[in-house]
Amino acid sequence: MIDIKQMTIHELRNLFNNEESEESEKLLMGLVNAAKAAENKSAFYGFLMVLIGKQNPGQKFCDNGLTVGLTNTSAHSLKNNFIQNGNKLWNYKGEDGYYNILFGDRIDAKDDRKMSSRMKAFIENGIPLDNTVEEVIRVLIEKIENSIHSTREERQSLIQKINTCYEELDLSSVSFEAEESGQSTVNKTNVLQVKLEKLINNGVQQIVLTGAPGTGKTYFAKKFAKNLPDVGEINGEKFAFVQFHSSYDYTDFVEGLRPVQIEDGQTQFVKLDGSFKDFCRAVVKENEPNKKYFFIIDEINRADLSRVFGELMYGLEEQYRETIFQTQYSNLPTYEMKNKRAVPMVSDVFENGFFIPKNVYIIATMNDIDRSVEAFDFALRRRFQWIEVKANDVMKDALEGMQQNNEIHQDINLHELIESVKALNSLISGEEGRKMGLTEAHHIGPAYLKSKASDIIDAKGEIWEYRIEPILKEYCRGYHNTQQFLAACESAFLGLSKDE
Repeated sequence: MIDIKQMTIHELRNLFNNEESEESEKLLMGLVNAAKAAENKSAFYGFLMVLIGKQNPGQKFCDNGLTVGLTNTSAHSLKNNFIQNGNKLWNYKGEDGYYNILFGDRIDAKDDRKMSSRMKAFIENGIPLDNTVEEVIRVLIEKIENSIHSTREERQSLIQKINTCYEELDLSSVSFEAEESGQSTVNKTNVLQVKLEKLINNGVQQIVLTGAPGTGKTYFAKKFAKNLPDVGEINGEKFAFVQFHSSYDYTDFVEGLRPVQIEDGQTQFVKLDGSFKDFCRAVVKENEPNKKYFFIIDEINRADLSRVFGELMYGLEEQYRETIFQTQYSNLPTYEMKNKRAVPMVSDVFENGFFIPKNVYIIATMNDIDRSVEAFDFALRRRFQWIEVKANDVMKDALEGMQQNNEIHQDINLHELIESVKALNSLISGEEGRKMGLTEAHHIGPAYLKSKASDIIDAKGEIWEYRIEPILKEYCRGYHNTQQFLAACESAFLGLSKDE
């Protein structure tokens, strides 16, 4: 299986340039399909050029139809220019070829210096060929964040385009085979588990599971933490769990002053640990460095993350794990609760400052449709690895599990139910759905399909009326022709003809 994000730049280029390799052809076709699906096609094209670094990439891509509808230039002229609605990709010639490095913006000499020079400087300093794609993009974003030669808005615009292109790079040879044959050849839930386990084994310690609502991200995170080998327990549990919300803040997560009763019965404000610091304290006390301890954050983007994490953004960095840093209330003694009374902590492992143990892992979940740059700022975003959980990919395994747990009646034909919801999802992210502002992020996940009805027609009717139709109405609020679109969705899910 090709996992592009975990390949080194050197491996990616060798694979791409191997004309006779079957895997190379699958990689190329996957990139072509991803580029065709990308909203900003010229941005995606420029993004690939940075990674692939081929002297004349336009010819190879043009032969496979990547540039159809994007440019009126010939394949040969793409070596020098790539024009799309007045957008010109700046070509920079490095030692091993040309690099197209503009991310889809119309530029003149002034814009050229402000926007593209960040990419040019990165290439001139040398792309580390032995680093993975994921690591290279992380370094690139960090360099852009720290740039002093452009405005904050310009930097955020460029980083947002890079992140969007990076998320499109969710490809594998296995998925190509499945798409070509029209049949699912892999258990994609297991693939997701393999991907998550591989990231953790490679040293990634903060991961976000993102996708459409109802895809079982929280359930999967909990199940993964329970089943992974060498997981440590705190108070008999293999993970700690919190759910973020708009009122959640630093005092809830790290530490803060809280009104409590002290030993003499009087009320007083004292410093108490928040959920994460309390968890880290327990991990240190367990003194099991070879064990992994999981902290799961549900709906991570519901809170103001900069306020919640505070100085932890420093401590989350891999190189700063177990490095002591001072928190907001580090000058105050820490109390703990015993018998509903606050008493001074006798032995405080964080007396000299807080640190995050190396064996603490954070798995967070969030819904794609709730995601925004403002809610999850780039400084914090780059400290997490992102895994997309797609509704259609997890549908079969999730529904089978739900049927085993009696959340779906045993007499229901799951194949028919799966085909119905996939037909609906195809409509949602298709041309008609896009007119309503919908994408894959609005797909209907398996959690919406619970039903006690034993008849498939009754079950689908109940699911549509009470679960799917209300959420689609909310998604389409404010758009024209909503009723017509909802009627088409109903027909797709229930399997009705136009006459019915």
